[in-house]
Amino acid sequence: MHPGAAVLAQVNAQGSLVSAKIITETPPNAGWGPLLVKGFQGAKFIPALSNSRPIPSQFDLIADYEKMFNPDSGPAISTHINHDDTNR
Repeated sequence: MHPGAAVLAQVNAQGSLVSAKIITETPPNAGWGPLLVKGFQGAKFIPALSNSRPIPSQFDLIADYEKMFNPDSGPAISTHINHDDTNR
Protein backbone atom coordinates (compact mmCIF):
# COMPACT_ATOMS: atom_id res chain seq x y z
CA MET A 1 0.00 0.00 0.00
CA HIS A 2 1.50 3.31 -1.10
CA PRO A 3 0.82 6.40 1.03
CA GLY A 4 -0.90 8.97 -1.13
CA ALA A 5 -3.92 11.08 -1.91
CA ALA A 6 -6.06 12.38 -4.77
CA VAL A 7 -7.82 15.74 -4.73
CA LEU A 8 -10.40 17.19 -7.14
CA ALA A 9 -9.28 20.75 -7.84
CA GLN A 10 -11.38 23.53 -9.34
CA VAL A 11 -9.49 26.34 -11.06
CA ASN A 12 -10.97 29.63 -12.32
CA ALA A 13 -10.24 31.22 -15.69
CA GLN A 14 -7.36 33.22 -14.13
CA GLY A 15 -5.61 30.01 -13.01
CA SER A 16 -6.30 30.40 -9.28
CA LEU A 17 -7.34 27.42 -7.18
CA VAL A 18 -10.98 27.97 -6.19
CA SER A 19 -11.58 24.77 -4.23
CA ALA A 20 -10.08 21.37 -3.54
CA LYS A 21 -11.98 18.27 -2.37
CA ILE A 22 -10.23 15.14 -1.13
CA ILE A 23 -11.30 12.21 -3.31
CA THR A 24 -9.23 9.44 -1.75
CA GLU A 25 -6.46 8.94 0.76
CA THR A 26 -4.27 5.90 1.42
CA PRO A 27 -4.22 4.81 4.18
CA PRO A 28 -7.61 6.32 5.10
CA ASN A 29 -7.51 9.31 7.50
CA ALA A 30 -3.71 9.41 7.49
CA GLY A 31 -3.59 13.15 6.79
CA TRP A 32 -2.17 12.88 3.26
CA GLY A 33 -5.25 14.50 1.66
CA PRO A 34 -5.16 17.66 3.78
CA LEU A 35 -1.39 17.83 3.22
CA LEU A 36 -1.90 17.74 -0.56
CA VAL A 37 -4.60 20.43 -0.37
CA LYS A 38 -2.34 22.63 1.78
CA GLY A 39 0.56 22.18 -0.65
CA PHE A 40 -1.48 23.68 -3.49
CA GLN A 41 -2.92 26.64 -1.54
CA GLY A 42 -1.99 29.83 -3.37
CA ALA A 43 -0.63 27.98 -6.42
CA LYS A 44 -1.28 29.30 -9.92
CA PHE A 45 -2.31 26.91 -12.68
CA ILE A 46 -2.55 27.20 -16.44
CA PRO A 47 -6.30 27.33 -17.06
CA ALA A 48 -8.08 25.19 -19.65
CA LEU A 49 -8.85 26.81 -23.00
CA SER A 50 -12.01 26.87 -25.09
CA ASN A 51 -11.85 28.68 -28.44
CA SER A 52 -8.46 30.05 -27.36
CA ARG A 53 -9.93 31.65 -24.23
CA PRO A 54 -9.24 30.57 -20.64
CA ILE A 55 -12.19 28.91 -18.89
CA PRO A 56 -12.82 27.53 -15.39
CA SER A 57 -12.05 23.82 -15.13
CA GLN A 58 -11.49 20.95 -12.74
CA PHE A 59 -8.91 18.19 -12.61
CA ASP A 60 -7.39 15.63 -10.26
CA LEU A 61 -4.23 16.33 -8.28
CA ILE A 62 -2.61 13.01 -7.38
CA ALA A 63 0.39 12.40 -5.12
CA ASP A 64 2.20 9.14 -4.33
CA TYR A 65 4.15 10.10 -1.21
CA GLU A 66 6.23 6.92 -1.31
CA LYS A 67 8.04 8.24 -4.40
CA MET A 68 8.72 11.68 -2.93
CA PHE A 69 11.83 12.72 -1.04
CA ASN A 70 13.22 15.83 0.57
CA PRO A 71 15.67 17.33 -1.94
CA ASP A 72 17.50 19.10 0.90
CA SER A 73 18.30 15.84 2.70
CA GLY A 74 20.71 14.52 0.09
CA PRO A 75 20.64 12.80 -3.26
CA ALA A 76 17.80 10.53 -4.27
CA ILE A 77 18.41 6.85 -4.88
CA SER A 78 19.91 6.16 -8.33
CA THR A 79 21.72 9.48 -8.52
CA HIS A 80 25.03 9.80 -10.33
CA ILE A 81 26.33 12.40 -7.90
CA ASN A 82 29.21 11.18 -5.75
CA HIS A 83 29.46 12.90 -2.37
CA ASP A 84 32.52 10.89 -1.26
CA ASP A 85 35.42 13.34 -1.17
CA THR A 86 37.98 10.81 0.13
CA ASN A 87 39.21 9.92 -3.40
CA ARG A 88 40.19 13.47 -4.41
